[in-house]
Amino acid sequence: MLAEVYGKAEQPREGSRLSEEGLAEGDNTGGGFFAAELYRLKGELRLNAEGGIQNVKRQTTEERWETVPIPHSSLIVHHSDEAEICFRIAIEIARKQQVKSLELRAPMSLVRLQQATQYAPRSSQHEIRHRLAEAHQVILEIYHWFIEGIDTKDLQEAKALLEELA
Repeated sequence: MLAEVYGKAEQPREGSRLSEEGLAEGDNTGGGFFAAELYRLKGELRLNAEGGIQNVKRQTTEERWETVPIPHSSLIVHHSDEAEICFRIAIEIARKQQVKSLELRAPMSLVRLQQATQYAPRSSQHEIRHRLAEAHQVILEIYHWFIEGIDTKDLQEAKALLEELA
């Protein structure tokens, strides 16, 4: 939790250090329950450590504004690789542990990364559309697994992301 707080306080390097410590402690004690979330957080912090993604506002209709991630082109390509690896590890761990809430959070982070990197020169539009469609399906399946707690922040964000991807 402290690593996440550091990230929100715009101190992602300190947050990254703490997430690494948490992962090491889990390895040493065999208590890796939060490993999926720590890897997801590590990926988020890695992107933010170098200013990889900035959020900007754009108007989608006359009355509605939304936050859109816009990459720093030279940084996002470099840091997105490590972040993507962290997100994919988080997804795999959450699946193995069968922790649906964490299984939902990690693909959402991966989708946001893919949305941000769609402007990077190394990504083809076909590849991006395929990845986003695949992620949409994964998130949709997990989202529909929940029958309670639909008003939680994670599920509200998942619903909004699903509507955006649809």
